[in-house]
Amino acid sequence: MPKIGRVSNFATVDSLQVRVPLVSVDNYADSLTENTFLVTSTGEVLEERTTNRVHLTKDKDLSFQVKNVRHSGRENIPCLQIMATSKLLGQRYFDGINRDTFQILYDAIQRQGLVDLRREVLLSQGLVTDVDVKIDAYLPEHVNFVDYTKQLERDCRISAKIGEGCKRYNNQDQGQGIQFGTRKTATVGRPFLKVYNKALELQTKSAEFNREHISGHHDIQGLVRTEVTMKNRESFKRVLGTSNSSLGSLLSFSPQTLNKAVTHAGNAHLSKVTKYQSRTSTGLSGNSLTIYNLMRNCLESGMCLEDVIDIATTGHSKKSRQRARSLVKDLFSRYELEREDRENESDFGLTLFGVK
Repeated sequence: MPKIGRVSNFATVDSLQVRVPLVSVDNYADSLTENTFLVTSTGEVLEERTTNRVHLTKDKDLSFQVKNVRHSGRENIPCLQIMATSKLLGQRYFDGINRDTFQILYDAIQRQGLVDLRREVLLSQGLVTDVDVKIDAYLPEHVNFVDYTKQLERDCRISAKIGEGCKRYNNQDQGQGIQFGTRKTATVGRPFLKVYNKALELQTKSAEFNREHISGHHDIQGLVRTEVTMKNRESFKRVLGTSNSSLGSLLSFSPQTLNKAVTHAGNAHLSKVTKYQSRTSTGLSGNSLTIYNLMRNCLESGMCLEDVIDIATTGHSKKSRQRARSLVKDLFSRYELEREDRENESDFGLTLFGVK
């Protein structure tokens, strides 16, 4: 069986919630808004309750709900809220939710018969929240996944706050991996981040889906997933550099743009480069390691070498500026070796930070 194409360092959307003002929905089933009644055993009505009913599909990969939420202004308004996961895509599951696969998602929404929602309305007026961005990668032979999670645990930024820090897990119920923070307590500064054994998850918790759509089509042996949640528009603004959180805007983002969410989460939770992130930077420490990391981040955000040199030498005397310039050039040679190594072999540690 072939390995999954475009798997390494290819960020896509795994799941999302999108809310559309109810006034923009052409039609919706009464079952989404009907009230319920609290009655006695004799049938006497004690109380009428307005409920926010959640309609889930059988596989729980699509849900519908009508509720009052803050949309684009300060006040809560009635909205149709839809939750969708990439399992709706079937054999295209690993492609994630993007422009090419959106039609599959839209057809699934229409097929339920609960709402009549125009495509252009969903794209332009639908605002997304709780977006899970994921990167899949095959574990290199030189990396032991459990040891890797232990290294991430050691590199986690220490915090006494509830909901921060990390938790490793390796059991039958939770699977195998490590998570940083929690979905409930996540903030823009400390987003929820998880790295886990995707092959194991597909073979256990998602066994039925795996049998129906993945097994026989893709080789998942050694597959791991890095996943981060972007909760709201503030995340889009601070991490991706745009205040437009419409579904159409999300689908227009390139994998490189979505990679920023993973980079941001890694920097927020990890205090240093992991031992698997770069084999060519092994042995660097102190100022050399700091400059190397700065240089790599600058180069991979589009800067040129001279820009890095200007940053690294600003404020130095003439003599120390010459030393710093020579150091950056030496470190650049290491970086070039790292890039060649990365092109020849997918390194899992790099995928955590979305580096390509």
